[in-house]
Amino acid sequence: MPCDANRFVKFISRYPVTDSIQIDNMKWLAVPDMEKMAKDLFDKKMTDEIVFDSLVKGKHRGYDDVLQSVSDWLKNKAVLSNNEALKQGVRSAMRAVVVARQEATTSSFFEKNKAKYPNRHVYPVPLYEGTKEGDTAKIINHRETGVFNGVALRDVQDDFADFADEGHKSNIRVLTNALREFTELCLGP
Repeated sequence: MPCDANRFVKFISRYPVTDSIQIDNMKWLAVPDMEKMAKDLFDKKMTDEIVFDSLVKGKHRGYDDVLQSVSDWLKNKAVLSNNEALKQGVRSAMRAVVVARQEATTSSFFEKNKAKYPNRHVYPVPLYEGTKEGDTAKIINHRETGVFNGVALRDVQDDFADFADEGHKSNIRVLTNALREFTELCLGP
């Protein structure tokens, strides 16, 4: 029996998954509406920790290793493909993951530092080129956050950089580099 999105999420999840996501009229080998699926996963809080070895084999120290492995796999599949739509889709998906990780860093930073930064200021960033209106991530606006919290810009930047060093930065670096490499290799400079 083919693996559907619900089985896949349950397979890689560290904790038991009792909910399921709805994908309209899915047929085997069809590509689901990734935005709808990602939103459904997020809305149902099915975005918890994963078991690394369920997703990729080998020794992995953290998410950055898994992200690199998955990025390499996608890049290799796309390089072997003559399908331009697939290549553009992979690029859009990789870009959306980079931006989503930036948003997660912002959200986690504000949650951890809510006493110092009760006034959160962000700006919208499109998930990828050509995204639907409103499909954006919210990224920290350092200047406005500082102004509305009475904190110097440099202090906000330093606080955010220190926080990002706790793991977020390496994930974003791996994803950004993978996106750049993929774009150069598959779509040209």
